[in-house]
Amino acid sequence: MTGQRCLILGLVALAARAADVTILAVGPFGQPVQGCQVDSFRTVAEENGARRQYSDRFQRLAGKQIPLGEYEVRVACGEAEIYKQLTVDHANQFEVVALSGRRMISDHVKAKLAVKLDTPASADETWWIRLAGLYNGKTYTDRFVPGKGEAAITDPDPGSYLVTISSTKGYSCVREVDFVESTNVWTFHPASCSFEFDRFAHLVQDEDKRSQKQGGWYDEMRADRDALRRAINEALKKK
Repeated sequence: MTGQRCLILGLVALAARAADVTILAVGPFGQPVQGCQVDSFRTVAEENGARRQYSDRFQRLAGKQIPLGEYEVRVACGEAEIYKQLTVDHANQFEVVALSGRRMISDHVKAKLAVKLDTPASADETWWIRLAGLYNGKTYTDRFVPGKGEAAITDPDPGSYLVTISSTKGYSCVREVDFVESTNVWTFHPASCSFEFDRFAHLVQDEDKRSQKQGGWYDEMRADRDALRRAINEALKKK
């Protein structure tokens, strides 16, 4: 009996050091992405001089008996790839990884998103804005300049965000907003808790979620992206 009990306890202890990991791949606005699979699931820390690879324990996006620890993950979705560093620390773990929505990357000039209050705040009240990414894990904050009423977010990643406008006198407004990298000017109206956007940002509606963000503004942004891709390919052919 003692031997059996030790064996059971040993198996329980072994199971506690491993986890089943399920990954969900989504687009920058949370749309499910089909045809993805784990291409690499490698430990961050070296073990006996080597970093262990566990991608062979995955069937597409579901992994079994993954040891607890820190990992660098690469998920392949056709020609696109998603990279993420994650910690495995639960027996049954669920992780969301998001494709980047970026179309152009500049190392020299960083775009800024300007957000303006329709009426500049008084000198005795501080206002600020916070963008919290729903899928990409990014967070951005800035304070509205007193007397001017303008905040600036430097080069935010495109995607879906909860945007919060708050003040030291207790004002708070939260809206879900999707945008691509070309967006650069928003105006906020505290009285109605509403935004005016340029054409590259969009206030998320219930209908957008019901249609899995497949129509309207999202179709326009996809058309813009495809047109840009064609223009880049044509320019490369002429070189």
